[in-house]
Amino acid sequence: MRIAPLASLLLAATLTAQTPPPAQRGVFLEDIDKSVDACTSFFDYANGSWRRANPIPASMQRWSRRWAAGEQSKEQLRAIIDDLSNRHDWPKGSIDQQITDFYGSCMDEKRIDALGVTPIQPYLDDIDAIRNRTALQKVIAQLHGVQVNTPFGLASSPDNHNPADVIARVYASGLGLPDRDYYFSEEKRFVETRERYLDHVAKMFELEVPEVGEKIVEIKSIVREPGDRTKIAVSSRDKAVDPVGACVGIKGSRVQAVVRELRGEKIDIITWTQDPRVFIAEALNPATIEKVGIDEEKKSALVVVADSQLSLAIGKNGQNVRLAARLTGWKIDIISATEYEKEKAERDRDIKAALAEETEAQRQQDEARAAAQQAD
Repeated sequence: MRIAPLASLLLAATLTAQTPPPAQRGVFLEDIDKSVDACTSFFDYANGSWRRANPIPASMQRWSRRWAAGEQSKEQLRAIIDDLSNRHDWPKGSIDQQITDFYGSCMDEKRIDALGVTPIQPYLDDIDAIRNRTALQKVIAQLHGVQVNTPFGLASSPDNHNPADVIARVYASGLGLPDRDYYFSEEKRFVETRERYLDHVAKMFELEVPEVGEKIVEIKSIVREPGDRTKIAVSSRDKAVDPVGACVGIKGSRVQAVVRELRGEKIDIITWTQDPRVFIAEALNPATIEKVGIDEEKKSALVVVADSQLSLAIGKNGQNVRLAARLTGWKIDIISATEYEKEKAERDRDIKAALAEETEAQRQQDEARAAAQQAD
């Protein structure tokens, strides 16, 4: 199996410099929020203190100890590479020299822009020269040799039933649509193609997920912003089959096959339900929703989320709420819990003032009526 060049070089460079692993430990007791009843919400009980102390960064869609550790590892990796790149006297052919050259070639944006397609021109010429099957096979082999997995990719993973065996997995690769106009143009023919492509995505799940192919799991709704994110609502005809779990597969194997086909596009799979409140809350995944109020006549919903979940619920440039609205067919407005409580307090004051005014008016009417009766 071929490993990405930079990763393999760094692995070789750092194997001898590894520090002893930190002592193992179990549960982080400081993460526990003992003010929460564990029987009411074990998640908040187990993670409440950590979540309060570590709000989701604006640049992230979710946050946890695992995600935080991953970001910290990326920063440490970057620091190592930057430190290596500060030197230019590494012996030619050494791992250090290869790392710095590889990293520098990616980070020198001015040079990259100036060169344009010149570095890949030989590959483009070979592609233009294809006239028969033999030439096509040769070009595909060349491209795979430089990690350009097109028109198919090859991956491997242990057999879940027999870990001693490794299964090779061949999957379609490359852009799903011909060029950028198919993703962004508002011209009618491109819009229609994007709509038809939703059927293609559904078909991929049908081929990848036996329960979908056998009509046990049904894709009820699917929306997509090509190249970025897809949301799919699924339901099961068999109560014993979890529709989301069936589509995700063991360790994400099924959904990842579709993700690879879509070139890394994010896919949110949610459970479809007839209850609009629950459906809307699910559609806003990965955000955690506190309250959903609906106006069935206007088919609009007001969603309340914790302050720390607001940016996640809305999504980058409003993408998450936009896709959720298209998936559910409801107009969705989102406010933070703080704003909701503020508006609720203002409404309560207005109601109390209106009631007091009405009571005072009634009192004045009663007094006037009593005075009139005494006069008679």
